[in-house]
Amino acid sequence: MKKKIPGLVFVLCSLALVGCGEKPSSSAPVTSSPTQESTPSSETVKPLKQRYDYMTIADAIEVAKFYTGDQVSARVYLYGKVTSISHAFFGQMTITDETGSIDIYGSYSSDGSIRYGEMEDIPLVGDEVAIHGTLNFFKEAAQVKNARIMGVEHLPCSLNLEEYPSKTLTEARAASQDEKMQVEGVVTQIAYATGRAPTGFWIVDGSTSMYIFGRGVCAGVKVGNKVKIAGKKDFWILETEKANAEKFSYKGANQIADAHLISNDKGNHELDFSFAKKTTIKKLMNNKFDQDITNEIFKVDSYIKKAQGNGFVNYYLDDIDGHTGSYVYTQCNGSDFTWLEPFDGKICTVYLVAANAKSTATGCNWRLSPIVVKDENYSFDTTKVGEYIDEYHIKDQFEEIYYGDPLLELPKTFKSDLLKFEGASVTYTTSNSDIVTFEDKEDKTILHIKVPSQKTEVTVTYTIKYAGNEDYVKNVKFSTDTVESFNYVNVSSAIASANNDEVTIRGIAGPSIVNKAGFYLIDSTGAIPVILQDKSMFDKLAMGNEVIIKGKRDTYGKNDDDTIKGTICVTSASILVNLKGKHEYSTTSFVNKTMAELKAIEASTVATDKVYIVDAYIKKTEGNNPLYVIAANAEDSGISLYASSSSQYDKLLSSHIGKTVKLEVALCNWNKKNYYRACVLSVTDASGNKTFNTLNYNA
Repeated sequence: MKKKIPGLVFVLCSLALVGCGEKPSSSAPVTSSPTQESTPSSETVKPLKQRYDYMTIADAIEVAKFYTGDQVSARVYLYGKVTSISHAFFGQMTITDETGSIDIYGSYSSDGSIRYGEMEDIPLVGDEVAIHGTLNFFKEAAQVKNARIMGVEHLPCSLNLEEYPSKTLTEARAASQDEKMQVEGVVTQIAYATGRAPTGFWIVDGSTSMYIFGRGVCAGVKVGNKVKIAGKKDFWILETEKANAEKFSYKGANQIADAHLISNDKGNHELDFSFAKKTTIKKLMNNKFDQDITNEIFKVDSYIKKAQGNGFVNYYLDDIDGHTGSYVYTQCNGSDFTWLEPFDGKICTVYLVAANAKSTATGCNWRLSPIVVKDENYSFDTTKVGEYIDEYHIKDQFEEIYYGDPLLELPKTFKSDLLKFEGASVTYTTSNSDIVTFEDKEDKTILHIKVPSQKTEVTVTYTIKYAGNEDYVKNVKFSTDTVESFNYVNVSSAIASANNDEVTIRGIAGPSIVNKAGFYLIDSTGAIPVILQDKSMFDKLAMGNEVIIKGKRDTYGKNDDDTIKGTICVTSASILVNLKGKHEYSTTSFVNKTMAELKAIEASTVATDKVYIVDAYIKKTEGNNPLYVIAANAEDSGISLYASSSSQYDKLLSSHIGKTVKLEVALCNWNKKNYYRACVLSVTDASGNKTFNTLNYNA
């Protein structure tokens, strides 16, 4: 009779990674004991392969087909070689014999009391194992459930280790792609993939660090163990990001892959981070992407903060200014970093790595992962107030050259609740008051520049005073110049240009493009969406700046037979000149439409060369992936707004849901759809208050 037990829903990991079991001192296989009650006497011990009445894996697969849903077979014995381990804590693995392969959905000690990841003696990839478990058929595949490990034979490593010369971690970091090697070090931290499956770990050897990648190689490995690994050098980049990474000279995450565990002393060695380079989060995040810093351990002072989300938690590693930094890289919704909880809201000593960099069409971002955190009762040295204010709040605001008045707002007084100081003051002087002047406001100083007719160099000196400290004085030099040398056109001329033409355009940086790293460039003749080649260009760009940009005139999303016109735009754009200023963009070229007229425009018609002014009713759809819709009224199906998430429009539109407002909108078709979607540039409510879409701007 088929016995029913509660069903278990799971996902089998298909990633197969190979490794070697730890070698015994003798070259002969070592056999572990089965259950205590079934252990034969020393005179009658049989080889593990002969100890039970094993079913072949092929027969087990056929039997499993009779047991679906929550039904399982009676327990059977199976014997095979471990060919992959998909979850090194739960003991999810694949075993193979001469008749086939079958997946083990979690495994325990022989009496079922100890989970695989907590057992002292476990089978590793390449070992042979005796399994006692039930059979089930799930998602068209046979599996073994509630498996008990009755014994394991640790087989010698199948690798020819002569092909894997020993290297220090320093030598390993400098090695070439696919170079074979053996390395040794102490495990400092485990990395986890979705489902808390150990997916790799970092090791140190007193001189540097290295990441070892592989689910199978994680089995039985704990922090403090000294391990020897054989594998191949790799510079890992997600396949879909390789083209973007190459664009920004990012080589990938420096690691050892195809990893095999050669030995593990099971020790608890003290972690030595004396080699870690002292830096700051700010400097780390500003490292160029052609620099190989991945998986190298750095020492920083970091303000740690927790941000609870809906079903996830983010932990942020910020610099001592409290906001320069990034969230901790996690594939487990933050559950793998709950150990950071006691440090929330504190400035701590953090040893961390840039695990890798996310590469997109508009730039790369370092992904940070903490290795060890120490709460050492951080206290800011107030004798360094001047140095701190300069580093985090003044020096990066200046540019090398100005072509117009930047209206640069500089701090006049300063305090930090986080660092516990207040009363710092900053004053500014110039070497040429005909070109640079300062306007004093209540809480800031505004720097003005009058650009002369020829290139001129100017020095600005700023002095920071605090309590009894010696004045902190800094000089910054920059140039001013005219834009006469740039051969630019207006927006309408750029729109009229041919596809793939290189265009240089002058205009006002207008509202953001949603779900793209760009903005609408606007002058009195028209508006065109501009997609920047590097999103970091937004760091020193504010809406209302007058700019000269250069890029490729494109029609994004146009199909081959021209029945879908796509979106006229400028791609791979760079900002040649930022003339600064806080300019209102011209609406002279904008076209008035009704919602009915806007909705009637078909994707086969060129319509992305204009901005439209419409009175529209704001709606938001329901469900797991809500979208904003602009419509004639509550009953009208309207036009949905282009976005990856409704959250991109929440700040701009959430207060207007269920109301009719005046909008500036542009139609777009980035994905070759047979219909247009819209992008909102601005909203004007019934009282005449106008709000702009500033989604991409950092200021």
